Amino acid sequence: MRTEYTPVARAVAFVLSLSVLHLMLPAVGLAQVNVGNANIGAGGTVTGPILFPDGTEAAPAISYAGAPTKGFWRTAGNVLAYNTSAGVATVAWSSSQTIICATCIYAWSQDADPELAVSDTRMTRESAAVIQLGSDVNGAAVSQTVKAPDGITGTDRTGGNLTVGPGNGTGAGAVSAFIVATPTVLGSGTTAQTWTTRLTVTSAGAVATVPVTSSTDNMGWSIVAGANTACTTTCTFGAVFGWDGTTPVGPTSALADTCLCAGAN
Repeated sequence: MRTEYTPVARAVAFVLSLSVLHLMLPAVGLAQVNVGNANIGAGGTVTGPILFPDGTEAAPAISYAGAPTKGFWRTAGNVLAYNTSAGVATVAWSSSQTIICATCIYAWSQDADPELAVSDTRMTRESAAVIQLGSDVNGAAVSQTVKAPDGITGTDRTGGNLTVGPGNGTGAGAVSAFIVATPTVLGSGTTAQTWTTRLTVTSAGAVATVPVTSSTDNMGWSIVAGANTACTTTCTFGAVFGWDGTTPVGPTSALADTCLCAGAN
């Protein structure tokens, strides 16, 4: 028995056949994708979605003929990932984050074309919650600068302010601090120096932590260690102020054990 289809059924079947995504492999080896009767291989406009498999790190869903193990894939957590090394993701995008690998560098090119030029401004991750400007080098490191924008194109323009501050708390919570630290010089060798806090600024004021050893006159001032003696007595050329431990005290306070003295220069 032959089944007869109504004109409506035949029309529906025809429309559905135009919207089905299918792959054609002609004799020349060119993969042509037809979507909504638009042939990508021969030009045209796609009028429907193109669905790719999720892929994996080792076999990305979208890759390259010359590098089939490098490209994009979708992880189980709905994250779009990309790799430039087989089996290792270098960057991933979720609904709220862009994440790069721990050893990756966020860099700016020294040229208008980032593909051809060498980066000269870099930002890296040193450790958890520590951002570093520049890259570590086996030699003298390159100094880094952070600045606000300039006021240009006009007379008497003002540059932008630069505000650096700690995070805000709530209510009666202990206040956060702005801390300045520098490395401490060691004896000759290859042992890495470590930070020592030099200045701590809170809502209570600024507290300077001075070296425990004294220095000779330098740039018109010197730091001299005393022993619970007024800085006016400890200093030869006049006292600026002193510290009792890490607490600032006046130049005449008998509690001072370290003094900031005027130098002979």
